Amino acid sequence: MITTTDLTCTFGRRRPVTPLRNVSHTFPDGEVTCVLGLNGTGKSTLLRLLCGVQRPTAGRVLVDGRTPDAWPAPGRRTGMFLDTAAVHPGHTGRRHLWWLAASSGLDATGADRRLTEVGLDAVADEVVSGYSLGMRQRLGIAGALLGDPPNVVLDEPLNGLDIAGVLWLRRLLRKLAGDGR
Repeated sequence: MITTTDLTCTFGRRRPVTPLRNVSHTFPDGEVTCVLGLNGTGKSTLLRLLCGVQRPTAGRVLVDGRTPDAWPAPGRRTGMFLDTAAVHPGHTGRRHLWWLAASSGLDATGADRRLTEVGLDAVADEVVSGYSLGMRQRLGIAGALLGDPPNVVLDEPLNGLDIAGVLWLRRLLRKLAGDGR
């Protein structure tokens, strides 16, 4: 479970912008939660705060009762996919997942299983720069699932997916929720 209490985030000193102000919410286990809003209203900022990638100006985030940075291997607690551009274009899909695993203190042996799970096993050894946007989305989701985390945070996961990909993602999210994640 992820909980926010009075979460506030302000950017800039000269002309401060506060996309999030006093956000308190509980994201319970076993439920899929969608965050909707107009461009620039703080959706991605909220997700970065939930994952501990960014620190709040005020308030706090707790992931299963602890701050995100208190977990020794955060990738085992919260799997995150925040940006399709966060992939080295010269890496293959498999190498990207191996790198993610190594940098997160996770076992890289799960990379092949995740590539199969997201439907990229046939292109796992192809360079990511040749992947379509939908394929990069699937790779990002595979990375989020690497540590088999109880919490999964995905920013715009439907972006670039074709109809089959949307149906696949809906089934995956239902399965994760059904498993209490």
